[in-house]
Amino acid sequence: MSPQNAFAPTQFAFHFISRSIGKERIGRRDPEFVDAVVRDWRDTHDGRDPLDTPFGEFGGRLLTSAVLATLRPQGCLWLTAPASEAQLPQIYDQLADTLAGDTPPNLIAVQHGTPLTRSLLAEQARLVHGVPALIVEDGMDDDRAETLLLSGRADLVAGEQA
Repeated sequence: MSPQNAFAPTQFAFHFISRSIGKERIGRRDPEFVDAVVRDWRDTHDGRDPLDTPFGEFGGRLLTSAVLATLRPQGCLWLTAPASEAQLPQIYDQLADTLAGDTPPNLIAVQHGTPLTRSLLAEQARLVHGVPALIVEDGMDDDRAETLLLSGRADLVAGEQA
């Protein structure tokens, strides 16, 4: 599945635009567009803001370090994003092989690498394999967290500030 098939038009546009620019910066240039993206999210998620929207057993989408510690033994596959895009095809193949097993994980957590390789690996899990993705970043702020959620790059986010 590709983003254009997976997302409503507004989310697809936000997904495309936000690859290298965050929600707040986009909002300074086009506040009506960002308002529409957030409004669409709220319409789809019982009026909740992105970070406060429950996901599965989680009460919100911004996870704390205490919650992260519980994920390791609970069927969560932890992946290390590479330092460069050139290494992604090999990791995509490893991900496909892992997911072809008898017991696929219920969540894929992506950590390390670069912001771009983390996002691309999480997108591969979500959009190609249909497995929810968590992006873990040191120094995750609310703007970055909301951008990842609103763009459809991640289902959950976590970081040093979570």
